[in-house]
Amino acid sequence: MVETSPHSHSPAAHRADAQGLHGPHGPQTVTLVSDDRALADRLSLALAPPLQLAAVPLVGGHDAGPLRLVGTGPVLIDLCPRPDRSVAAIAQVKSGAAERTVLALCDASQGLAPVRQALAQGADDFALRDASAWEIQLRLEALQARPAPQSDLLPLVVGDLELDVRTRTVRRRGQRLQLSGRQFELLRVFMRHPGEPLSQTRLLEEMGLSAQERGSNVVEVHVYHLRRQIGSDRLSTVRGSGYVLHAAAPAM
Repeated sequence: MVETSPHSHSPAAHRADAQGLHGPHGPQTVTLVSDDRALADRLSLALAPPLQLAAVPLVGGHDAGPLRLVGTGPVLIDLCPRPDRSVAAIAQVKSGAAERTVLALCDASQGLAPVRQALAQGADDFALRDASAWEIQLRLEALQARPAPQSDLLPLVVGDLELDVRTRTVRRRGQRLQLSGRQFELLRVFMRHPGEPLSQTRLLEEMGLSAQERGSNVVEVHVYHLRRQIGSDRLSTVRGSGYVLHAAAPAM
């Protein structure tokens, strides 16, 4: 566990040649979630604004544990060496504040799987761990500047189901459902189009999955788990058309 103060490394000559990230009250602090001191030192010397490093226990224990995030600024989450812990940390950040920008840092040797998991849990983008600080800086600035369509942030309500995009929570009859990142996104697509049959191809496209994943049975697997949560009669299979979400169980 390592932590640096926002001003522990401040030589101006090492700062990125950029305007920096600014919130309504001035520069925002970037939080790095990692156990890698070398990564923290490299970025804290080059990034603008100052970097606050918050460590997450990437080994031992099932949960990522509470993160000591700083302010409301963007978060860098290192996917090394334990991507499962890092992905859990991403889900934790997004469940607490869905609007907070999260950039996952990956290693090319890990392959695509950890990056896909990170994106499925709500990461806004990814970059290689060995990318230059200015590249990471520019990615963060672009993500921060990208406005989220207000309509995409409005809660969705279909019958007794309520989905809150900002907090990434789903409730049925007031009770919170425990959904994975993929299940959340799949249900979100269904709740955008209640009563409308949706093909697997359309579901995969609106979920933003890769072409490789589109050849798998990812939809069938997550539909199965969704039915266990919301009731099998709420999510019907329409032969030749796909699946349809009902506002209430169809009358027999």
